Amino acid sequence: MELALTGELIDAPRALALGLVSKVVSPEDLMAAALAVAERIAANAPLAVMATKEVVYEAAALGRLDMGSLRAKVAHVGASADAKEGARAFIERRPPVFRGE
Repeated sequence: MELALTGELIDAPRALALGLVSKVVSPEDLMAAALAVAERIAANAPLAVMATKEVVYEAAALGRLDMGSLRAKVAHVGASADAKEGARAFIERRPPVFRGE
């Protein structure tokens, strides 16, 4: 709120300290760092990634209003075949094979 109301300009380390960014890297390392994050996301279950993005955006738009539709999305993903595969893979100590189902 302070930044929004004062218009204060901040540098990358301050943005990191405030939690506005998750990582600060040098310009030379930027593409490698971005690709590493993208690879980690791509390795996750597609339904879970899609639902997570929707839930985060919808929660931001809803604020403190009714969150029922968001709970339904979370429940749907939790009951999916990908969720079961993730749990099985964890127990079997192997990489999961997600199918977006």
